[in-house]
Amino acid sequence: MRVALVYFNAEDNKPLLAVISKTVQEQGHNCALVNGNEPQFLTSYDFLIILYGKSNLFSAKISDNVSRFLQGAGTVAGKKSLALVTNKGLFKERCLANLMKVMEAEALFIVFSKLLKSNIEASLLIKGIFK
Repeated sequence: MRVALVYFNAEDNKPLLAVISKTVQEQGHNCALVNGNEPQFLTSYDFLIILYGKSNLFSAKISDNVSRFLQGAGTVAGKKSLALVTNKGLFKERCLANLMKVMEAEALFIVFSKLLKSNIEASLLIKGIFK
């Protein structure tokens, strides 16, 4: 299966990106890192992992870049996806809910959503989903 790991505001989480990508590949799937700030088509991928790095400590607002990226990413409607938000600042749960609303507005099928607290938790989550 072809998996796209799309990240927004997660440049400071390079170890987390590496752990998720490596774990997906260990499960026998192809994983491509996709920077959400650069337009790219996702039509050829079977599964999308959307990782949002919470940048503002006191806000749950999702950047408009997420919606714009998904709208311009080709046919993503009906694709299975995973919504992840880094565990930083206040209003984390609300930020995750807002990310899921944006993903559902583009008709992505959200298999699971999670606030990531550590790299180990991310690895275990990915192993559970891609077994």
